[in-house]
Amino acid sequence: MKRASRGLDTPAGTIGQEAAAEKLFEEFLSSIGLSKNDLDNIHKSHHNEASLPTQNLYSLLTAFSIFIQTKKSDKARSTDGLLAKSTALGYFSQIVNLLRDRYSKSLDDTKRIAKIRDKMSSFIEERNLRANVQTNDAPGCSIDDLSMLVEYLVTTADVATGFKSIHDSALLVMMWHTFGRAVDTCFSRKQQLSLAASGELFLHIARIKTSVVQGVSVYKSLKRWQQCMFHAFGMLFVCYDEPSEFLFPLAPHFVESDLPGSHPYSQEEAVLYWDRLVEDDNTLPPRKRERKRPNIASYITEVIRDAVKAMPPTTRNSVTPHMTSHSIRRGAAAYANASPKLAIQWISTRGAWLLESLTKAFAYIGTTTKEDQSVAKVLAGYPSPDLPVVTPSIRDLQERLSALEYKQLITLRSELYRHVTGFHDVRFNVALEVIDATFAALLIHLEEVQTAAASSDGVTVVHRYLYELQRGVAATNARLGSSISLNTCCKWGGHLKAHWQAVNHGQIGNAVAGGDTLLASTLENVLNQLVLVNEKLGRLEDTYRQLIAQPPFETPQRLLAQVHPRVAAAGTPPDTPAIAMTSTLAGCLLNWYTNHIWETVKGKKEQNKRADSKAAINIMLILYQKPLEIPAEPVRSHSDGETSYQQWKNALWTLAVAMDAAVNECLYALDQRKPTRKAASLRKRWKALKLTNPDAVQAIVAQFLQMKANGQVIDACTPETHLWKAKDLV
Repeated sequence: MKRASRGLDTPAGTIGQEAAAEKLFEEFLSSIGLSKNDLDNIHKSHHNEASLPTQNLYSLLTAFSIFIQTKKSDKARSTDGLLAKSTALGYFSQIVNLLRDRYSKSLDDTKRIAKIRDKMSSFIEERNLRANVQTNDAPGCSIDDLSMLVEYLVTTADVATGFKSIHDSALLVMMWHTFGRAVDTCFSRKQQLSLAASGELFLHIARIKTSVVQGVSVYKSLKRWQQCMFHAFGMLFVCYDEPSEFLFPLAPHFVESDLPGSHPYSQEEAVLYWDRLVEDDNTLPPRKRERKRPNIASYITEVIRDAVKAMPPTTRNSVTPHMTSHSIRRGAAAYANASPKLAIQWISTRGAWLLESLTKAFAYIGTTTKEDQSVAKVLAGYPSPDLPVVTPSIRDLQERLSALEYKQLITLRSELYRHVTGFHDVRFNVALEVIDATFAALLIHLEEVQTAAASSDGVTVVHRYLYELQRGVAATNARLGSSISLNTCCKWGGHLKAHWQAVNHGQIGNAVAGGDTLLASTLENVLNQLVLVNEKLGRLEDTYRQLIAQPPFETPQRLLAQVHPRVAAAGTPPDTPAIAMTSTLAGCLLNWYTNHIWETVKGKKEQNKRADSKAAINIMLILYQKPLEIPAEPVRSHSDGETSYQQWKNALWTLAVAMDAAVNECLYALDQRKPTRKAASLRKRWKALKLTNPDAVQAIVAQFLQMKANGQVIDACTPETHLWKAKDLV
């Protein structure tokens, strides 16, 4: 017996469970002397009024549940060899679905089936309790466990390959705030993230399996930067190595989507897909694929286990062992449920747990954004979910800083968030309000992150996040002729923290809500006025100190920075050269031109990476086989120059995406292999093609040289010494 076609590509794990359940059911039928024809007769006699059946399918399911409870397996993990509770329930559900496909009218009483399943579940639990059998459920992840995991991933992320660690740390924090809804959140697009009118971060999520669009509120954490989603998003956006429409750009590359067709869907696409599936339920399923990559839940489990395994023994012993992706879901729910001011219904609705129909209906009526905000505040560490929380923003410094300092702050923001803003295609951009809020969180916690990085055990590395901050500071100084540093950023973070603590005095001071009384309103207004006065006085003090410390003349370095910002920046570069590794070929090309990867570097390892990038750029120019022109990079010393630079970067990224697609199409035509994403892989593939398919390669090279001689291929950025010539292509 096989299930009917369901019109979608069933995951491999589900198919395997179905096959095992069907095999077990056939064994059960043989043991009681029944066949498929006997089941058909039972179904027919059930609807024959002339004769009542001696047995119906419900009694058959009851007997099958008893058979599962006593069935032993060689693969069982328990010492008694009996099937685990989750396995038994899974087999039972698969057989119920199989019988419903064939005999729907005979199994229309869902309550009766649920009663049989509950009895079987209770019996197995009682059996395990009597035998003192430990369940294999994943332990809950505590807030301390989450903090240690996130801190380890951030502080061990090096410059070259550390983006994945930053990416995974943000993924873990997101799982905490969304109760581990991995399938719904890990493939979220940037357009789903916004700042609500009330100030909190708002993530629009399509609950894929229910086609319900839900909004999740997220607040800045009260104390821990490891728990803060604002800080996690800020680090992620700053460390992006290329533009992407996804919030977590590595998720589509490293994992297989659990959604139908194994593709990530947007909110609208998800709802439309399921509507179309219901309308056309006779569609044949596509050919079953071989699963080569893990799903998102398995990926998160691997991230946790790899991080714990790599930790120093002293840290590892403090982390709860055997955690999985489900541990974050369980731990976050327990953390929220510990608050006496939250109702269990609010938690279950945010986590999209399946409830009984009556409770679910009440949830849709009674649970509003206010209740979700209360859960979000508890998950962020606030003791009073009924009190308001104001989100910090760098705009709070507009009254505190001088006009010159505020301009430096805004310029630094544009340099740090260069891969998530300024693109003509809005899919690659993050809302400016979200950027301001996440940047404020980065500044507030900067000193703590620096301390954690300095005190981290293990091999000393140049941290990816701190490197990006230094790069942004150096670029800001080059553009404005200023002399800000990370200490300046820490000072700005101190101002933001003082302002944020003042406006959130009720939460931070553990005050009790006094209601909407006239006295409370008056005190609130007085406090806000005092905060504004204090900021203006601080601004005057800073301006006075700067005037006293300012030299009577401009230094040569400052004058040089105003006239030739790129030359001035070259005089004081960051300690580590620009990053040459990216996630795609398009990102490699964009990185080559925006970060000037061709510049001379020290160290054989870094030179090898830049050699891969150099080879990849030349190979992409050859395989593109179309006319192209890459103009010189505009100078960004004035506002018009900044506009020109953004236009140049947009055009460059559009060209990079087109070249990425064209190059992989050309390569596939030559060797029928899967797409290449890394510069080193492209270089190896090109060398292999020169040996296996020399005639085709020579024809492509000849066409490229002809186009270049005719002036159809122009690269005004890359030095001639780094562009391949005819002698290099032999």
